[in-house]
Amino acid sequence: MPTAAKQRLLGAVDLTHFDTPSLRRGILLQALKRNPGQTGFEPISRSAREARELGLLICSRFEDYQEATKRAVATGCEKAGVPFIGFEVSEKEFVRSRYAPGLILDFPSFAFRIGEYRVMGRCCLTVCFNNSASKIWARIVLSQAGGNIPAMVSFAEARRYFRSGSAICKSLIANTRRLYLRDFKDSLGAEPGTHVRFKRKGDLTFLGIDEPLEVIEAAIDGAKQRGRRTAARETNELKDKLASLVNVLVENVAAPSDNNYSRPGGKTGVHVYEPDTGPTGMYLSKIATDSVTLAVASAQSDSTRRDSFRPSSSLAVTKDMASRLAARF
Repeated sequence: MPTAAKQRLLGAVDLTHFDTPSLRRGILLQALKRNPGQTGFEPISRSAREARELGLLICSRFEDYQEATKRAVATGCEKAGVPFIGFEVSEKEFVRSRYAPGLILDFPSFAFRIGEYRVMGRCCLTVCFNNSASKIWARIVLSQAGGNIPAMVSFAEARRYFRSGSAICKSLIANTRRLYLRDFKDSLGAEPGTHVRFKRKGDLTFLGIDEPLEVIEAAIDGAKQRGRRTAARETNELKDKLASLVNVLVENVAAPSDNNYSRPGGKTGVHVYEPDTGPTGMYLSKIATDSVTLAVASAQSDSTRRDSFRPSSSLAVTKDMASRLAARF
């Protein structure tokens, strides 16, 4: 589509509304052990075979993880001060596994309602081997709001959603971490008196929204022209919208005492995301101590295929970006 036509479309873009907001949070963990008689901890390195054996043990206990997931959602909602109803776990799903390159375990998806919102989510665990860190992921997406699919909410509603979602994701990660440490110890076969623990290496946080394809394409065109001409209006407008997501994170997700986060200041990087396959998008980066925070806008899915289980395009982008970033650890 010609740039002029794209620019005309932007006149109808409402920067105060967010389509299908999603949240993905992850934690990177290094397993450590202290043998009897030792004074310090040393990293634990597992082989691919040992990672597989641990994965099989986790799969045999997946009902514990399902129950922990329900408790985590209840705890997160309670901390956020919002009631939830109708919690359900997909009965057609079991734990899915794949190697990429660690052993990735996807637990069954779940759904629940917060008022007029329908929220869908999933927890994932990467059982890494060799010297890589383990990863625990929790993600939720607002799939329906007020009966509307896709879910479109105002900025104020998005603030409340991300505040509640952050509490839920933190609770999901904490519960999964406790069970994973239990199973990790059981599979290790260490001698009595050996102390095993996980050391947090860092965090990854992604906030996502979907945008009309024309808006994304126009903004990407503008971003590519940076340095050669004045930044296109659509690029600046989308940047403002993404920056508002970063502010939501800082104001409502990060605790005041959390020194890993600071209020965005100065110039914020604008990046174009165009993989060979899958959705395109733009994102802003906010790098803080031991953490990476990204706000992502991606082209909407095909409107003819939208239903209550429609995945968010930005969620698909953050999944790919998360795997690329986490692969460095």
